[in-house]
Amino acid sequence: MIKPRQIKMKVQEYLDNNIPGDDLIRCIDDAVFTDSVYEYSDCLRDMILRYQDILALYVSDPIKRSESSAYYGPEKLRVVVTDFRKELDTFDLSAEGAKAR
Repeated sequence: MIKPRQIKMKVQEYLDNNIPGDDLIRCIDDAVFTDSVYEYSDCLRDMILRYQDILALYVSDPIKRSESSAYYGPEKLRVVVTDFRKELDTFDLSAEGAKAR
């Protein structure tokens, strides 16, 4: 199971420029695809699923990104992840189910 704390650590690693955006997105996708998020509180699960949808539009390759105006690149990704981090900070991630504070 991917725990909420692990997601938050990946977010921080990305914001600290220690991992690429694709690695962060893969972590969140893994939490969803392995059903880990369904063990979280309803509010946290819903927030992560919402951000998963937003992050799915990130395309690192500028040529592929030009295929759709919905796609975005690294500059917007940083903004999205910063917002995601702010929302994660509203949860007590020390609890297994990660309840809102």
